[in-house]
Amino acid sequence: MLLSRKWLNEFVTVAADDKEFDEAMTLSGSKVETTADLGAEISNVVVGRILSMERHPDSDHMWICQIDAGQAEPIQIVTGAWNIHPGDLVPVALHKSTLPGGVKIEKGKLRGVASNGMMCGLSELGLDERDFPYAAITAAAILGDYKPLDKDKPSLSADIQAGDKIYGPVVCAKVLECVPQPNGIFHTCLDLGGSTACPDTVCANLHEGDLVAYNTKTDAICTLEDLHAQQAEFPHCISDGIFILREDCKPGDDIKPIIGADDHVVEFEITPNRPDCLSVIGLAREAAATFDAELHLHEPVVKGGAPGNLAELLDVETPAADLCPRYTARMVRNVKIAPSPKWMRERLRSMGVRPINNIVDITNYVMLEYGQPMHAFDYRYVKGGKIIVRRSEPGETLTTLDGNVRTLTPGMLVIADETKPIGLAGIMAMWSGLMEVAERTGLIHSLARLLMPFTRLLFPKQKDPETLSCIIMSFMANIFGAGNSSTVFALRTMERLDAQNHHAASASNDMCTFAVVNMAFAPLVPVVTIQIREDLGSEAPYSIVLPALITAGITVLISIAICKLMERRSTEREH
Repeated sequence: MLLSRKWLNEFVTVAADDKEFDEAMTLSGSKVETTADLGAEISNVVVGRILSMERHPDSDHMWICQIDAGQAEPIQIVTGAWNIHPGDLVPVALHKSTLPGGVKIEKGKLRGVASNGMMCGLSELGLDERDFPYAAITAAAILGDYKPLDKDKPSLSADIQAGDKIYGPVVCAKVLECVPQPNGIFHTCLDLGGSTACPDTVCANLHEGDLVAYNTKTDAICTLEDLHAQQAEFPHCISDGIFILREDCKPGDDIKPIIGADDHVVEFEITPNRPDCLSVIGLAREAAATFDAELHLHEPVVKGGAPGNLAELLDVETPAADLCPRYTARMVRNVKIAPSPKWMRERLRSMGVRPINNIVDITNYVMLEYGQPMHAFDYRYVKGGKIIVRRSEPGETLTTLDGNVRTLTPGMLVIADETKPIGLAGIMAMWSGLMEVAERTGLIHSLARLLMPFTRLLFPKQKDPETLSCIIMSFMANIFGAGNSSTVFALRTMERLDAQNHHAASASNDMCTFAVVNMAFAPLVPVVTIQIREDLGSEAPYSIVLPALITAGITVLISIAICKLMERRSTEREH
């Protein structure tokens, strides 16, 4: 059980330092294993405001920035990031600073120009887009940086000018102005070669003088996906960069409280006889008794009053009252899936739970704070409008979140609708054991490294590391014969690819390629086929292995060839 000291302070004030707290709680019977300072690896990293930017005289992609870091004089930092603008607040690692992973930052020179630190992205701070969803970067295709893969047949003229037609309604435009707005939108003014346009855009890599592709029909600046272009053709159209802060902060502020790294997390070993300590409030009671401190508990407020009667929409039954005497439900209408607020994401992250979205995060938050398991069901899929807490029946199965179909032991406590079990009471779904063992032993990572060149070849425009990881894990699950686990990773991959898809009416090339190749993959050892051959009395059941591998290899190659051919035809039709 992990415990955030900051979260604990909401209920009881304990002035003891880590050592005193650990010793006292252990002596009270709540054994402390370890205590971790979330910001221990971060030092001398502050908030900075970009005052000015000028292009590096000896580089086509670097900027020389003057930054207010709360010191007497501005500091100069050279960067290759293109998503920054004057006025932006950014994390600045000053001279002799440290970052997660033991990274040390010192002043130096880049292309002969002094750089007195580094501006940080999410990954350098040990974060990702789930921690700060607003930090996700959408990049425009900058035509001036176009590097054709085939120099003999470039698809764009090297001397393209504002107003030149690219294809269809898409023309070349020159950025005259790009002004960041507080909500992450950029107001632009474009020269179209005789006329102007002023579209708002989420593309963060635009600066005065850039040449971009502008769709006159949709009044939008084009991304790589819009142009059906590859990342290698536009080296500065990248989805990572500097973390642009929208928090309430000022130059010179320590970055740790801003990103939630100013917390200390205590790991407890809770024995089976103390289930009352399996929550933040439970440990708060224990801490209050241990340190003779006042306990402050808040009274939950339930807001209702929507029209209608819940009893007419949903019926809750508990026939297994000896195992579950009470099960309650409420209905929330007009739910919009979105990121959770920052304070909730920080608390979940400190307790070892990755933020997902507001609905999932709320259920996890309540479980951690009260020790009360919760789950959110989509009412559309609760058959018969009933939630029944009962014992499982012989032969019943349940598909868990890892994609596995599990046969239930008769008598298990399940949450069911009118037709089937939809949850196992008190059980948190886990990833499949096979994939977990493979990952922990390092086998997954070893094979992933082998597959990375193959993956890069298939998805040359894909630069998001988490998406590439999901792709590789899906391939790995298929290779290991864990098809159900592959389904989970495949769904995650499709969700991430779909989020990058700017054409909602159709699937992207990456989505189609992934679907086809993922289905074409076959296990290294066709266990099911071998078992069938053994059952039928084959004298050499394993002789199928080599032909199966050859067939699978041919299938994969043909699938890739068809996908790439269709991509080329799609691009040609577009142009």
